[in-house]
Amino acid sequence: MELTIWEKALGDAIRSAEMLVRKLKALKSLGGAEEKLAGSVSAAKLSEGVTLRVRSLPGHTGHPLAREHLRSAIREAVPVELGFTEQGWFCLRMPMLLPRKEKSSRSYLRGFLYPALEEFTAELEMFGIQDKNGRYLWVGWGYMACLASVPNHAPPGQACDSCVPTKSDAG
Repeated sequence: MELTIWEKALGDAIRSAEMLVRKLKALKSLGGAEEKLAGSVSAAKLSEGVTLRVRSLPGHTGHPLAREHLRSAIREAVPVELGFTEQGWFCLRMPMLLPRKEKSSRSYLRGFLYPALEEFTAELEMFGIQDKNGRYLWVGWGYMACLASVPNHAPPGQACDSCVPTKSDAG
């Protein structure tokens, strides 16, 4: 009997988790600081792979609400704070160390940032900066200050009459 996609994904997750457990147990026997560092980094890499494989499982079930359930679980596990500072800068706070850029998958960050961003921007009004032909040069949400050096706009960071929030369908 052929395995389903979910069963294959589950098998991959289990094998990855078992490999991580073996790696973690082996860390006990390491001697020097360099060995411990190398072993710990290797275990951290394996852990990221396990996380990504386990996160893919709900999607392989075929359940129509799998994505929403997963996003909810991620929001609970990884609290992300989004907002604007008093000066109008966009602020993102994540209580974690980020993986090294050149060696990690961006899907790790997407997994918890996208749901948080979607939730945050759902309550904000969209606005845009248009050129003289009506084409949008930039579209954003929330704080209304001119963010680009555009003719007939205020200097960057200052309030701009041309960048007033609208219920635009510019996106």
